[in-house]
Amino acid sequence: MPTLRSGSLRHAAVAACISACWPVNCAFAASQQVTTVTGELAGILVVAVPLAFMIAVALLAIYLRAVKRSMLRRSSTTQVVSPEVPTLVAVPETPIQLTDVSARAQLSGAAADLVKTASKGLWRVAAVYVVAGIAAASAMAILYLVGNDIALLPLRTAFVTISYAWPVVLTLCLVALTSWTGWAIAIGLYVLALAAVVAPSLSPTFTPLTAALAWLIHNAPATVMALVFLARPIRAVGPLVMAFTFAAVAGASILANVIGTTDARMRAVADLGGSIGLGGHQTFVAVLLVGFVLFGIIGWLLLRVLGWLYRTRRVSDQSIMIDSLWLMFTMHHAIDMAFAGLKWFAATFAVFGLYKIIATLGFKLTRPAAEPAVPRLLLLRVFSLGKRSEQLFDVFAKRWRHAGTMRMIAGPDLAKTTVAPHEFLDFVTGRLARRFIDGTETLDRRLTESEARRDVDGRYRVTDFFCHDDTWKMVLRRLARDSDAVLMDLRGFTRLNKGCVFEIHALLDDVALSRVVFVVDATTDESFLGEAIAQGWSRLASTSPNRADGAPAVRVFRLAGQSGSGGLLQAVATAARG
Repeated sequence: MPTLRSGSLRHAAVAACISACWPVNCAFAASQQVTTVTGELAGILVVAVPLAFMIAVALLAIYLRAVKRSMLRRSSTTQVVSPEVPTLVAVPETPIQLTDVSARAQLSGAAADLVKTASKGLWRVAAVYVVAGIAAASAMAILYLVGNDIALLPLRTAFVTISYAWPVVLTLCLVALTSWTGWAIAIGLYVLALAAVVAPSLSPTFTPLTAALAWLIHNAPATVMALVFLARPIRAVGPLVMAFTFAAVAGASILANVIGTTDARMRAVADLGGSIGLGGHQTFVAVLLVGFVLFGIIGWLLLRVLGWLYRTRRVSDQSIMIDSLWLMFTMHHAIDMAFAGLKWFAATFAVFGLYKIIATLGFKLTRPAAEPAVPRLLLLRVFSLGKRSEQLFDVFAKRWRHAGTMRMIAGPDLAKTTVAPHEFLDFVTGRLARRFIDGTETLDRRLTESEARRDVDGRYRVTDFFCHDDTWKMVLRRLARDSDAVLMDLRGFTRLNKGCVFEIHALLDDVALSRVVFVVDATTDESFLGEAIAQGWSRLASTSPNRADGAPAVRVFRLAGQSGSGGLLQAVATAARG
């Protein structure tokens, strides 16, 4: 396209671009301020959410490749990082057995207490979010009805309150429910509650279709947008990327809107663009880019603040996720309330503040007392499991993290799932290499950083140990000895998994068998597993705690879908406390 040289044409082109890209709904707006607010915020969300998804997918793909490359490299340290070579002695006389611990059994006092702690913690957090969510939904319903001069009739208020309480169901699904059955029950109960207040109110002007449309208007757009940036593949970093893209897109929108408010400003910008050889459309694009970059810097600073809050345990990975969910619904509701007036628009964000205050107080008031000995769990697995590994981790960790910490050697299967905010920021700034362990000193420092303290919501953290090709064996042996229990996921285990064979032998050498649980299913080559265990037993280290075991047995848990997660928790609790 040739460059426009006429000043009047250039001014008209800039004005046309601004009008086309930032339309306002004058048919429904009561004032220019309202149209600006509703058009700006809606436009920002429509652009920022899919942009956040695309950026998050791209960054996580690059992050995964960077982790894989670093894992395959050898460390640059001059330290000796080879694993210890155990002293081998005579083969133990007592043969080792495999014991199936899949069936639920009577737990000992300490193990039973651990399971209760995990279950109570899970529902304690869920209860806090439910109370805070219902309070926010009630306040939002009153705000909506009063702001639109609608009478506060009991059934009407109940309907609007339940409609605004939809994020409570999504929160429960993300925080506490571990199966599709649980999700279906929660959604079903919500629909029944909604139907219970709709049925007595039906009339020729208020039909089931009218109620459904009202619910969709209140919730559908925000639900779709929230599920985009909280989708499982990007959930770990989705809220962080969304915060950045929202700030950057808002900057582009605000700058274009500010310039477009007067002819003098548009003329000045058009003249400036023309002085450097830009046409009208090109000048408009430049304005958007400048706003994107300037506010993108603010978004980046916001990310740094979130990283600091996470490092100092003022927020957790879960609180960031749930807060971002509620904030998305708040912004959607604010667009509706803007038509009642700007004070009602601002009051909508006060409702989010109410939710946050109640949730914060709830976590403080219900925070469990400090425990003298927090169980440390080492999670090992077959890296090639991929999504199956993610699913087991998600289901098991939801419960376990209320009772103890989790440690893992970082791998490609869970790298995107367990990435912490500060680790992601290190990657974005090109400092991911400093997360990798290159010797014993770095390992000591990582162990110190992974102290067993509860987050603001009462959960313990998952710690990833990033290892190079020549350090992971050393890290494994240290973590195995330093953990109270070891859970090894051997689904998909075959003769090709030589790293897992080393891990099995290391566990036999360094960890009491009573503290180890192996997970298997139909995809496990149990014949080869038996061979690997027998080989390790025949070469048992002289210092192994299992040499004194009069009836050595490897505990095997046969997992049958998500339904077995409760039994697995019991088996691990027994290993940690039994």
